[in-house]
Amino acid sequence: MNNSTAGSCVNILSSTAFPRHVYGTPVVVVIIALLTCITVLAIAGNSLVITAVRTYTRLQTLTNAYVVSLAIADISVGILVMPLEIYKHASTKEWNLGHLSCLYLYSVTIMMCTASIYNIVCLTIDRYTATCRPLEHSQTSQHSVIMLILGSWLSPIFLSFVPVMTEWHTIGIEDKVNCIQFLGNNRVCFVIINRQFAVILSVLAFYLPAFVLMFLHWRMYLSAKEAIKKIQPSHDKTRQLINLREKKPAKTVLAIMGCFTTCWLPFYVINVADPFLDHTINRNIWNGTLWLGYMQSVMNPFLLYVFNRSFRHAFRRLFVKYGIQKGASHPGMHWRNTTETTSRMAIVSGMPVSDISSSGSTWDCGPNTVILKEQVPNANVAAPVRPAPVKQVSKTRFHQAAYLRGTFQSNQRRNSKINRRLNSQRRNVQVLRGMAKRIVTQQKQDPKGKRRGSGGSLAKVPKKAS
Repeated sequence: MNNSTAGSCVNILSSTAFPRHVYGTPVVVVIIALLTCITVLAIAGNSLVITAVRTYTRLQTLTNAYVVSLAIADISVGILVMPLEIYKHASTKEWNLGHLSCLYLYSVTIMMCTASIYNIVCLTIDRYTATCRPLEHSQTSQHSVIMLILGSWLSPIFLSFVPVMTEWHTIGIEDKVNCIQFLGNNRVCFVIINRQFAVILSVLAFYLPAFVLMFLHWRMYLSAKEAIKKIQPSHDKTRQLINLREKKPAKTVLAIMGCFTTCWLPFYVINVADPFLDHTINRNIWNGTLWLGYMQSVMNPFLLYVFNRSFRHAFRRLFVKYGIQKGASHPGMHWRNTTETTSRMAIVSGMPVSDISSSGSTWDCGPNTVILKEQVPNANVAAPVRPAPVKQVSKTRFHQAAYLRGTFQSNQRRNSKINRRLNSQRRNVQVLRGMAKRIVTQQKQDPKGKRRGSGGSLAKVPKKAS
């Protein structure tokens, strides 16, 4: 009976890519090391996102609730899914945890990856309303945000645990599933799905969200482009700055959608095509595209760092706090007046150390100056001061800073001209008031209108000769 069953199973699986591909030890070690690095990056990067939101007050907004939910989904992928996948590769495709745990792994994989995609959609919807419909976005309530996040977490359950644990995905292909378990001695974790479930899962978990993301990003790009075109350039530098700003929305859309599509499109193309090709696609291709999809969980923190200035500042501050990056989190250096730092502080104002110690103030040395922490032997000698190292900035930021600096300087010049004119008018008014007072005084002293000399003073009338 076993021989006949084995023979029939071989005939049934003749066109199916059987999952047993045993690797050599060096290849297994390299694969485990690479996959472990991806897992660590996913967990560490998304943990950094949650820590930044928790410790940085500026990031504690309703919008970043979607970011935290997305980070939790990506951490769940790194904790609940990736280690089991690594175990499957480490055991050379031999699964010793039972068939139920294999179904659990497949269900959790679908749920967490779909929840991550849905959270990306919720975050994009929030950004779209903030960009294109700011009035509606200002009226966003905490209740609506919570409902969207709950929807992004609960809806994937009906695509993962409900059909997989009830084995709806195997309707019509039961013979193949039983033969795979029989030939593998129930020690393989190899899940195949029917055509109906493949189409429904792929459309609801990827293709429909991808269409929504493309539409919303396209609308945001057009809105940003129209807003930039409304700016009337006054000189060449402003025109160059506007041209650079016109390219930035396009680069942002290409980067976000390019990363999302590159990570998940290959897997869902194979997911739809494999049932229609009678499950003949090689399992190594399956595993490669699946881990490429897992890379989205690694890339999300990097996208936040690149395209969100607040998260970039929060990440750098955390790097400095935990010693990953050297340097201060702020450009300026603030020297607190204590016993230890008073003698090492530069005497910028020429005050003696005793006066500085008794002043009890905080000295701000400014963003462009770094004062050497050296012992000052003489209080009357100023400590050496060297300029801070110039930080390399991009061309876009350089042009923006130059434009803002020029605008600020022109406003200063205009205000100074207005102040000079006002002061001149005040002086003229004071002169006229003085002249009016002298005239009134002279009229009181000379009511009959005697002859006056030069300068408005009373002239002496010569006496007649006797």
